[in-house]
Amino acid sequence: MGVRTEKSPNAWPAMLQDVGVGGASTCAWQAVPDGSAEKALSALRQWRLRAAALRPDHLADFPFQALVNHYRGVGRLSAADSVAAELRRLHDSLVEAEVETVRAGVASGSVLAHWLPLSIDQEDGDYHTYIGTALYERHWRQQSERRPESEARDEVMVALMADLLATEGRALMHTASRDQYARTRAAYQLLKQSATLAPTMQQDVADVSSGAPAVADGTDGTALATDSMGLAADVLARVPDAVRQLVDITMLPVTQLHDEQMFIRCIQIFESLYAHVAGGLERAIAALENDEADEAEAVLRDAAARVEAMPILFRVLTTMPRDAFAVIRNHTHGRSAIQSRSYRQVESLSAPRDEGAGPQRTDRRDDGDSTLQSVYLERVEHRMTAARAGGLADVMRRLDLAWRTSKRTHWGVTLKVIGTVPGTGGTSGADYLKQAAGISLFPALAAEAAPGTASQ
Repeated sequence: MGVRTEKSPNAWPAMLQDVGVGGASTCAWQAVPDGSAEKALSALRQWRLRAAALRPDHLADFPFQALVNHYRGVGRLSAADSVAAELRRLHDSLVEAEVETVRAGVASGSVLAHWLPLSIDQEDGDYHTYIGTALYERHWRQQSERRPESEARDEVMVALMADLLATEGRALMHTASRDQYARTRAAYQLLKQSATLAPTMQQDVADVSSGAPAVADGTDGTALATDSMGLAADVLARVPDAVRQLVDITMLPVTQLHDEQMFIRCIQIFESLYAHVAGGLERAIAALENDEADEAEAVLRDAAARVEAMPILFRVLTTMPRDAFAVIRNHTHGRSAIQSRSYRQVESLSAPRDEGAGPQRTDRRDDGDSTLQSVYLERVEHRMTAARAGGLADVMRRLDLAWRTSKRTHWGVTLKVIGTVPGTGGTSGADYLKQAAGISLFPALAAEAAPGTASQ
């Protein structure tokens, strides 16, 4: 399957002459395309001979690394036809096998079953197969059975940040470019400040980064690269093997560009944050319905603080060159972030939405479904003290302000990186984001007071 591009035929190959920002990934630069395909196919067929019965112990022994190396070296859209065909056959066989386990009453849903759709989505991929949403959701569901889901999400987010930093540090070792230096520095600061986005991992990151130097302009590039890779390795050593594997196997870029690896990591972190906020809204609704206003306020305060911290992640995204993102866009049609379920859930859980009232698509909810705004208004009318109602209103406005600020920031980044061209999801692009940023999460509260009056 050939690489598809709408740019001039010389623009894409020329970008691969350099490594790092605006050029090839280190994986693509080091890859021998035919060799990686042969290794992937050989590893896959040898495993298939051992795993004819597709038992759970065989599924755990799948040669992910050989497949991931091939896909990163050539890009998902240019994976060898022979490799993709074998993976499609395996997917079909595994679907049949897992249907039988469900019929037998056995729990189903292996890591491999959730990963295979990512590897064979060259013709029908969407946003969720692009970033591996199903694998992350599977992990969080399993973890929620034994500990707070927020801890599992934070663990994954910090691992994603650490892997991003390691990737940028390796690229900086290959190039002395100013752009790669700026990207690595932004990723370094992101991980050092990760407690604002993933507070339950604060102590783990602090333990390993306490001796890491503060990065200032002018720091030697080799020193920054070395420090970055060292800090990333130390942080990754703190997370379970299952989390490291999850992060590793969900990096399957469609192109060979280094910038796409940063882009994927950033949107995986954003998606984790959106899922956390959506889960927080669900918990706040349940708490209010049980007249536990203190719990609802605490959950919303945590969500607001995380959304307020999003600018440090956007700062990494702003290092994306326009030319690189143009290539990525041309290869990711049909994989727009407008498809994010978690993002839409945040909107739909917050307040009732009129069909067609604005550009922001939301999940349809039944008329009887509760939203935070509707439950809050009902409690204010019937059973909540003015002081308690005021405290909740303040934190809801704080979350609303942070959410709209993040959307305005997204709009600004879009203008910088892609300009005013149409969006990949069939929207008007930057104009769509500008209009979406004006829509309040809680319109009834926004009508009572300006967002800037919310308590911080």
